Amino acid sequence: DPNSVRPYLGYSIINVNDRMGTSRYNSLQAYLNRQLHHGLALQIAYTFSRSITNTLNRDTEGGASPIMDAYNADADKALASSDQKHNLTLAYNWQIPFFSQAPSILKHTLGGWQMNGITTFRTGLPINICENRDRAGLGQSAGSLCQRPNLIGDPFLDKSTRTIDRFFNTAAFGTPANGTFGNAGRNILRGPGVNNWDFSLFKEMKTPWLGKSGGGLLSESSKLQFRGEFFNLFNHAQYNAPSRNHGTGSFGKVTSARDPRQVQLGLRLVF
Repeated sequence: DPNSVRPYLGYSIINVNDRMGTSRYNSLQAYLNRQLHHGLALQIAYTFSRSITNTLNRDTEGGASPIMDAYNADADKALASSDQKHNLTLAYNWQIPFFSQAPSILKHTLGGWQMNGITTFRTGLPINICENRDRAGLGQSAGSLCQRPNLIGDPFLDKSTRTIDRFFNTAAFGTPANGTFGNAGRNILRGPGVNNWDFSLFKEMKTPWLGKSGGGLLSESSKLQFRGEFFNLFNHAQYNAPSRNHGTGSFGKVTSARDPRQVQLGLRLVF
């Protein structure tokens, strides 16, 4: 009974709305844009950052995902839920020069190809471990308030021992006594990162017969473009965050993934 451990017996939920959230973001950002030989262009962007907050980065109006202990806001000071320590993006484009000087038939059939790609590597987002029951007697439903458990061991696992059924050390967390908050910090773990390769292959063919001189309605510079686009080219499993609810059977397990490989083929008329 939550009412048995509340400091003001007889009252239900007492909401406190205080404009007291703070955040601090620091980063090192590097960018390289290089036009190489033989039609190859390369762009690289890297960010090394750290974002610290004591609340979620949104207006919660005191009712959705508030801080755990209204008397101790500093206990929620931690990595922001949107923090990504490393973020590397590579974009590349290659105007394939082969057959560009070949005879007309070879030039139009085998030439005019273009390769493009975007590769992304990102650190996973922080995970906030929560109790699946109301231990402190706040009377709020599961999901609206994260009451954190006690930290009784090292929650991190080596990458070699980490699996989708045990993404972190679930034995490192214990249940707080009734009427108390756990001592585990907010967002102390990280979810799976991103390793994604998007790739496309284009070929353009000039279509002067569609121009007005050939009786058509389009310009003399119209082109027909073949497009083959591959999202998540190598079909890497991009896992969602594992279950964060301490005390449930799925605690610490990855139960879903995102972004399976997709292929799109098509033709486009450019004029």
